[in-house]
Amino acid sequence: MCNKGEDKEMATSTLFDTFVLNQEAAEMIASTPRKKLTEVNVFDDTKLSDKERVAHAASILEAWKRK
Repeated sequence: MCNKGEDKEMATSTLFDTFVLNQEAAEMIASTPRKKLTEVNVFDDTKLSDKERVAHAASILEAWKRK
């Protein structure tokens, strides 16, 4: 537990690194406004329905099997 006046720390990790943030840094990151990413012409299946996603994955696997 933290006593009054102490910075609380939060930790997160990625596959290779661990980062520790104090409360002030965490609040700054959380309060940063969102940015809308521009659309790119690269296919991703995040906007597909589950049925479409499974069908697309099946077609990829089938193409790999034919090689």
